[in-house]
Amino acid sequence: MKETFPLVKEKTEKLMKEMGLDETMDLTFEAPSKVATLPTFDKSKSRKLTPMLKARFEYASTIKYGQEIWLNPNQMALSMADDELSIYHTSLRDHWENSAPMRFKDKDLTLFGITDGCPEDRVYVVWKNEGKEPELWSYMGMEVLKFKNLEKFLKWNAGME
Repeated sequence: MKETFPLVKEKTEKLMKEMGLDETMDLTFEAPSKVATLPTFDKSKSRKLTPMLKARFEYASTIKYGQEIWLNPNQMALSMADDELSIYHTSLRDHWENSAPMRFKDKDLTLFGITDGCPEDRVYVVWKNEGKEPELWSYMGMEVLKFKNLEKFLKWNAGME
């Protein structure tokens, strides 16, 4: 991501300027955090880190990629309890056919990331298969992108897939 970010930044900022937006896109990493488990939407259940998720949190806790915020475990728990974000989670469960919240129980979902200022945009960790790397499902407005694992998600964000 660090290698491809300058090109992504340049293209994104050029596009934003063409749209009349005077914004910049930055990439920041907060210090790593020791993590053994991640919270889920079911407050009584947490999930053990898989190798990819362990490596992610050993690298950085919170990662800000433009407007995207990939949360640290404390931020995940706080965000999943946030009223505004909970409304969207419930709305997906009730109204979006085959959405992650409709298909999976709260114990199988973790909020991985959010978009600053856009509560309907979010990334879920979907714990489908015990012992395997979870999927990441990214919701952006009315679009959903599903990634087999964290590596595929990061490569897509870095413009490598």
